[in-house]
Amino acid sequence: MCDEDQEKVLELEIADYKNQISQIDLVLNSDDQPGVDRTEFTSLKTDLELLLKLSEETLLDLKKKRLLAELDKEEFSNNQHDRNDLVGSKCRVYFDCKDTNLKLHNAIILGTDSETNQTLRVLFCNPTQINMKTCEHFLNNECKYDSTCKYSHGHEVTVEDLHPYLEFCYDNLKKGNLCLAEYESLWHLAQIQSFDENLIYVQFKRFNKNIGLEWEKVLVLDLLENDQDSDSTSELSDFEFESRAVDKPCFEGAMAAWEKHTKGIGSKLMLKMGYQQGMGLGKLGEGRLEPVEVTVLPSGVSLDKAFEIKKKRKIKKAKKKVDTTEPEIDLNVFEFINSKLVADSKQNEAQSSKQDISKANNKGLNVKMLHTHNKIKDEEKKNAKLKESLIRNKNAAKTTLDCIREKIAESDRVLKELKKSESDILNEKISRKRKSDIF
Repeated sequence: MCDEDQEKVLELEIADYKNQISQIDLVLNSDDQPGVDRTEFTSLKTDLELLLKLSEETLLDLKKKRLLAELDKEEFSNNQHDRNDLVGSKCRVYFDCKDTNLKLHNAIILGTDSETNQTLRVLFCNPTQINMKTCEHFLNNECKYDSTCKYSHGHEVTVEDLHPYLEFCYDNLKKGNLCLAEYESLWHLAQIQSFDENLIYVQFKRFNKNIGLEWEKVLVLDLLENDQDSDSTSELSDFEFESRAVDKPCFEGAMAAWEKHTKGIGSKLMLKMGYQQGMGLGKLGEGRLEPVEVTVLPSGVSLDKAFEIKKKRKIKKAKKKVDTTEPEIDLNVFEFINSKLVADSKQNEAQSSKQDISKANNKGLNVKMLHTHNKIKDEEKKNAKLKESLIRNKNAAKTTLDCIREKIAESDRVLKELKKSESDILNEKISRKRKSDIF
């Protein structure tokens, strides 16, 4: 089912939900039926309102997606008439790589062929072999080897050979996904083993190595979009690794931080027994959150003497803390001035962003739209994680809960500003389209 058909189905469902809610309101507001169970109707109305909200959000996402696709298609078709506008654009082009058997590769357009002006010259973003890697001396116009250089001076393609760029997307990232990973300035075929917030752990097909890489050095492959021969596809699908691949621990912080030097057996056993990161031990999560502290006792003394020394040290630390505490200063006047200055700066930023939108050309608006859309997605994920953290740590200390709530409020504010910026860009695009239709 295409996006337009899905939009029509959702619009019919939304109209049906609104009709059912209006009928339930009539029943609840009428006094002629005293024997009706209003509790059941109220619960049904709540469920219908929830379904209505979800359907409207889904419909809005589909319309945004369709609008962005139309804008990209319009931009790409307009750029075909003027090749100079394509310079600096990202794309994918055909190149037969013997090391990975991939056919389509990410590239960036360097310029047009000055002799014929019929072809474009591109540089590969993720080179998988030496003759695809860009020659550094060529970029500085200092290469002495010219056409005999073992590095790339640009690959010639036609406009018809350009395909949409494969973005770095990690939405459906999971163990076993095939990817291209950067190792020693080249990108090699690999398989994802595990990942955490900082690194993705992959196993290379060519070297049979397990290495942790930063997220931006791993490009997840979409084999359905990458045109390949049947032989190469089967070879990639048969890409299997030994079972001795190491799964890194999924925990962070003080709890199980030492497992970066091990195979993470402790983390795996705790996960199997139902443990969730951030919660205490025990069936109800009421146990300790931090591991037991290790205390080194002085040698040659009894336990009583050791605990007596420890108690004296605690008393000294407490006295020192009391002595060093300074009286709090009332800064209400300064806080008021700071709040006014921050409000003025935010207002100036909003005005400058609107001016930037009005001054940008159509290509610049599309770029701003794409960046803003990606930022909204990232901020929504961050907001959802913070809310999950608040629910998970509901029994934690008050200071911890207040800190999480402040982060949620800040995330909500940023999300609101991003959505407003997205709305301004959409309005600018619509107004420009109307003007072009009129004139």
